[in-house]
Amino acid sequence: MSANKKRLIALGFVALMSLVVGLGWGIVLLALDDEIADCVKGGAAALGGNAVLGVAVILLFPFKEDERGGGGERVPPSVNRPGAPTS
Repeated sequence: MSANKKRLIALGFVALMSLVVGLGWGIVLLALDDEIADCVKGGAAALGGNAVLGVAVILLFPFKEDERGGGGERVPPSVNRPGAPTS
């Protein structure tokens, strides 16, 4: 799997988790009898904060390409090893 695909999956997960946290926090504020505007503000702040934190954590980790080609076969190394047959 390519590094970009791995990064896209991680960003999608962060987006979904941010949405869940933001909606959950808005519902909690609504259950605590806050005004609707305050619930929306609180949920949006939780969503934004969680998204920024998640993206920052994702950017800290390097995503590497797999050593397999597109069809699942091994990609030969680019450096010839001593004693290895060459064709």
